[in-house]
Amino acid sequence: MQRFLGRLGDDALAARRAALRGVRLWSGRLRLARKVTGRSADAGAMRFAVDARDPVPAGAEAARRQSRRGSGGNEPRGEGDAADEEEGKQPLHARDADMPPQRAPIFRPLDGGRSRPHGTRPMANELAIRTRRSDLWIWALVAAATASVIALAVIQGNRSGPRLSGRAAPAVALPLLGGGKTALPQGKVTVVDFWATWCAPCRYSMPRLQSLWSEYRLRGVELYSVDTDDPAPGREAQVREFLSRERLNFPVVLDDGTASEAFQVASLPTMLLVDRTGTVVWSHVGAFTAPQEQQLRAALDRALMPP
Repeated sequence: MQRFLGRLGDDALAARRAALRGVRLWSGRLRLARKVTGRSADAGAMRFAVDARDPVPAGAEAARRQSRRGSGGNEPRGEGDAADEEEGKQPLHARDADMPPQRAPIFRPLDGGRSRPHGTRPMANELAIRTRRSDLWIWALVAAATASVIALAVIQGNRSGPRLSGRAAPAVALPLLGGGKTALPQGKVTVVDFWATWCAPCRYSMPRLQSLWSEYRLRGVELYSVDTDDPAPGREAQVREFLSRERLNFPVVLDDGTASEAFQVASLPTMLLVDRTGTVVWSHVGAFTAPQEQQLRAALDRALMPP
């Protein structure tokens, strides 16, 4: 009976020691999880549980200790005991080398100092940062392109117009949009404008020109608007659609190259002012901006003065 009770006591002691050994093992792993990932104790336990090893069964541990007592306690420490203690002292990543080939190690080298495991995808906030950076680059390119277009329009606006200032305007007659032909009015102050539907500075200038003509037509000023699009099938429909979209209602003539050559037009838009005597008194190449509008208004007022 005493031997039986002693054996039960030994089994209970062995089970208690095994439980304490498991607790120490889990505590070490939880501390390591907090140090590496900064997560909570529960999250660290869930992450590192994949490498957990079952403790030695209580029965086997008790049997081994009983056999050592039966031999008088003089049995030398076996390799198994030393290996168990050495395993308990090793950090978690040192034992990953003994894992089966189908299991991935817990620790992997960091990818370029980005604070994420090698081979993993970037996190959502990192993707958002990259997306915002890409958007900033796109908007910067758009702004640069817009600034280039504006600078080009300003440069063209500062260029001199056709070398017709002070000379007689060429006599040309062009087909009128909608049918018929028309030439420059004789004895009237006329604004001549060369443009095209594909020309961005022309589209920019059209509303200002429309407003100016609506005001000065009441004083007898004519507008000779010359479309220089390629003479191809569907041209008239294209011009009509452009005028409707831009809400323009002035008369338009269709040039086949004759008027552009006669007026020495090299760039679009090109604008000229012809006085009552048929002489070109003002010209401008480029976008029709506010400063050019003031110049044209002054030239119109001079041309409209009685002789």
